[in-house]
Amino acid sequence: QYAVVTSDDFWSSMQEAHNNTKRDPLNIKEIMELYADQPGFPMINVTRNYETGRINLSQSSNIPSQTRDRWYVPLNYVTQSNLNFDNTTITHWLRPNETNLVIDGANKDDWILVNVKHSGYYMVNYDETNWDRLIKYLNTDDYAKIHKLHRAQLLRSAYHRFFASKQNFMKYFELTRYLVRETDMIPWSAAKVTFKTFRQQVINDVNLKQTMDKYTLLLLRKAIREVGFEERAGDSSATRKKREFISLLACEMGDAECRRVMAKKAAAHLEDG
Repeated sequence: QYAVVTSDDFWSSMQEAHNNTKRDPLNIKEIMELYADQPGFPMINVTRNYETGRINLSQSSNIPSQTRDRWYVPLNYVTQSNLNFDNTTITHWLRPNETNLVIDGANKDDWILVNVKHSGYYMVNYDETNWDRLIKYLNTDDYAKIHKLHRAQLLRSAYHRFFASKQNFMKYFELTRYLVRETDMIPWSAAKVTFKTFRQQVINDVNLKQTMDKYTLLLLRKAIREVGFEERAGDSSATRKKREFISLLACEMGDAECRRVMAKKAAAHLEDG
């Protein structure tokens, strides 16, 4: 005979496991029920004092009408001077009864990225100066020093922050210029979603749509050169998947060589029955 397991049983087990770690005392049930019972999720707003380096963090709900919802938010961050994306240990907590949290010690000349490898269930927005520093850094050959998960998230966040909200949408395109260097499919998958959303919004503007398609193909050049459109001897499974992704996107954007190769493959497939 099996007993019924309740949520309290689950939280109790989680609490016991946490207590055994001998880390900071936390009420697991209290923390988790805020996430379970409230709609939406936290939006962490990061502003900086660029004279002292001080970081100021506050929270709100991603649902604008939920003005009173607050959570326990686990925080960690990396900076330009400390690019350790392997350490996702929680360094601070922003609690629901706190208006904001101030963190000292960051280099005033650095950019900052909060929520290392998305270890917490929340999104982050930055002040304009931090965005400018991130965009400038991504548009250098050091772009890959920012972990690919964060590169993808920055593309999504920038789209919603600057483009979808119609606030300085050119800043979003300044960020996407870095994709001319990008060959990893995780950031490119994020970019594809935002590009396709943009194309759907301007579907009746043929000239603007064509301009966006040409821009996307320009950014894709390095990734196309890396894998090509045709199979090569010794291709790994990852390379084949990357080629499939690149080919689908390039053909959709009207790349002539991509469409020629795909047409040849389709004809060969039909001939083979």
